[in-house]
Amino acid sequence: MTGCNALLGIHDIDVDGGTDGARTMDAHLECAFRSLGTPAFSSVVVRADLSHAPIAATEWDGTLSGPTGGVVQIFALSGGAMMTPDWPGTLGPRAGLDLGTAKDAGAVLSLDTTGDGTVDTVFQSQAGNLDLTSASTTAGATFAGTLTNAVLFHVDIDPATGAISRFDPDQCIASITSVSFSGTVAGN
Repeated sequence: MTGCNALLGIHDIDVDGGTDGARTMDAHLECAFRSLGTPAFSSVVVRADLSHAPIAATEWDGTLSGPTGGVVQIFALSGGAMMTPDWPGTLGPRAGLDLGTAKDAGAVLSLDTTGDGTVDTVFQSQAGNLDLTSASTTAGATFAGTLTNAVLFHVDIDPATGAISRFDPDQCIASITSVSFSGTVAGN
């Protein structure tokens, strides 16, 4: 098992029916849709980034419980006028955000598939619903809501530039059925 298939529990398939591994293929077809269901988290961090004024970002990072680890990040951007249409000014509660069309909110699943402490596999939301019941960039405020029916596509990130290519050729897709999240925004 390699890459995202290993972390998502997907194994190589021996296509000639034997056990010698002589003719195997990566099980990308099985990887085409893998659900994390309703994940549990071992720790949560919430932070606001005001360093790119006028745009502000608030993000909730939940470290997945269990042996595979990884981080689910839920974020919202505000203050960018037309670049942040859901929150052109101040960040606040908002229901029914469609992650297939939202330009200023989303979810990311980051994985360390090699176990070396470095994120090497990233999934980015392409569909789903985000309800923010409490949202602010102010330290001490609450950032909370629910992410439902999220579909996340494996993307490639250029390590030199940070540029994201839309989809990785392995066509891995992950899903999250539901995550209720809440946390206190740390100091800015």
